[in-house]
Amino acid sequence: MKNLLVLTLLTAAALTAAAILPSTSTAITPTPTAPAAASPDPSVDEVAIDVVVSGNSDKALGPTEFCNATPIQVGDSMDIDIIARGVPADPPLFGIGANLVFDSSVLKVTSVHLEGPSMIGTNSIFSFVDYDGWLRTDDVKVFPPATNGNVRLDYVTIGFDEHGSGDGVMLRLTLEAVNEGVGVLALDNYLAEFQPDATAGEPAILYGGNVGGYYGLDSAYYAAISVGTGSACPAGPPTALPTEPPRPSPTPLRSPTIIPTAPPLTPIEIGIDSDAEGNRALNLGSRDECRDMFVGEEIAVDVYARGVPDVNPAGNSGGLGSFTIDISYDPEVVHVVSSDVRYMLTAQGGTAVQGHDNHPDRDGLFHIDATEGQIFESGNGVLVRLVLKAVGPGVTELGLEEAAVYGAGLQLAYEFSANRSARLAVGVTCSGTPLPTPTHSLTSTPNGTLTPIPSTASATPTLD
Repeated sequence: MKNLLVLTLLTAAALTAAAILPSTSTAITPTPTAPAAASPDPSVDEVAIDVVVSGNSDKALGPTEFCNATPIQVGDSMDIDIIARGVPADPPLFGIGANLVFDSSVLKVTSVHLEGPSMIGTNSIFSFVDYDGWLRTDDVKVFPPATNGNVRLDYVTIGFDEHGSGDGVMLRLTLEAVNEGVGVLALDNYLAEFQPDATAGEPAILYGGNVGGYYGLDSAYYAAISVGTGSACPAGPPTALPTEPPRPSPTPLRSPTIIPTAPPLTPIEIGIDSDAEGNRALNLGSRDECRDMFVGEEIAVDVYARGVPDVNPAGNSGGLGSFTIDISYDPEVVHVVSSDVRYMLTAQGGTAVQGHDNHPDRDGLFHIDATEGQIFESGNGVLVRLVLKAVGPGVTELGLEEAAVYGAGLQLAYEFSANRSARLAVGVTCSGTPLPTPTHSLTSTPNGTLTPIPSTASATPTLD
């Protein structure tokens, strides 16, 4: 199997979390600010938390406000932006790795807006959000709200035309007031907190140019939200981080003596439908095992899933989170023209990240990875729609050589039943008899359906 970027990044995030040692204390007492970064060049002019988002976008910023002058009330929600100013064009902004630490007695985080606005980009994004950002265990809390005072945020573009520069929003979050008071916020990097040589209050990391290079940041970044009519903003930005809420005892990453038995895989159907007609993001029509076509024709073929269970109450299994697929074909008969994963994976929102072999694919094996780790779909639907073009006569089998589907918690969650192959017959019918010569030229729409047009030169299909 080919090692493509999407699942490599997911694996890297999981290994990063697994490498963090468990704490033996019940509270953190961080220093007010972090030491100067070892490599201050390249640098940015400002990184901050802006609690007034009016005027902010992926390419522009209003004034930075560290506190809301008009208090919100208990039960109210408000957006905040993590911003950057003066990001150089060389190297541009590639991503951010940070924790938003907040006073959980006053606030909770209800949403991280992965759809933007973001100067980092929104179309080709790897994101890792843990709504229990203290990372005390090997569990990842993938669903909001965050109520314990810490959200881990890793947001990196893998679309190299989307890197940002200048001024803009990096990430937007929504918070809700749960009690009156002044809730302190801080942008920090608690992943560094658990490394042997790290000190408390490490600044967030901004990646520039490539994953190995970063902007030198020299402090943690503070803000405050005023809740209740009697709560006034402080005279200046806070200077101390919120602390971790006490826990009765730390939970180890894994037991030294007990290896838990893996739960049985849930059987679902993964199959190929040679005719995409009637298939939708969360609904499937009848399946066609074979379809005939003319040389030069383009049609849509679906790889689908049927019977994906709901996410369980613990949020660590079930649902559709990501998949990796290899599909084989005869390159003398068809080529893969395009692929689209924006069906079941994004049926209720979110941004799908995909990595795949180049289009058109002509080597007989097409590989694709895709993930959207925020909203986990269930039921029946299309995983990926492929547009294939007939390039020569014959019958080709389309086969799922490898298929892995992951649910919540990034667990390999499913085993597969039948219908893992289909056929395309080019120049002949599925039963083997010759197709009649078409009386019109063939053109294809983006979704693979055909529009007949009058022929002015020849009665044979036109190759496009």
